[in-house]
Amino acid sequence: MTTKVTAIAKRSNTAIKTAGVLEQPTIGMTNGDVPEGSWLFGFDPGDVRNEHLVFAADGEATREANQHFVEPFMLSTWAVKRITLQSDETSEAQPHARVILIDPNGETLAFVSLGVIGSLDLIRSLRGDGPYDPAIPVIVTEAKTRHGFRVYKLRIAPPAPPAKPAK
Repeated sequence: MTTKVTAIAKRSNTAIKTAGVLEQPTIGMTNGDVPEGSWLFGFDPGDVRNEHLVFAADGEATREANQHFVEPFMLSTWAVKRITLQSDETSEAQPHARVILIDPNGETLAFVSLGVIGSLDLIRSLRGDGPYDPAIPVIVTEAKTRHGFRVYKLRIAPPAPPAKPAK
């Protein structure tokens, strides 16, 4: 088995980084070679019917992560923006990616978390790039790293159990 690993490349105005045979473009958005302010979309931003999604992604999140620890967020599409944040330890600028999840009603959840980036890439490998119809129910999980930092991840909610037949 051969594994092809490539460096950052430009394709259709999106950043692409491959790890093995699974393309992981969202993690590629954290690479310093990707210009700050670059976007990666799970929908066609050039379609006038999707303009409201671009503005939803660029705005403040309308939902909080803790609202979806139990109740699923219905993931319809997503966007990722390349940002720069200062390190708490060194005060140096570090490349990051802001992941924005969008539901069918335009509600948004936003994260700057490598765990969410990895989760989104896994969802994309299972369900495609999106938009998703029907929406995918995702649960937000929270964990602490070995260094005491909080990391969020996403998981697809299990299907509801079948209804019990009436007697």
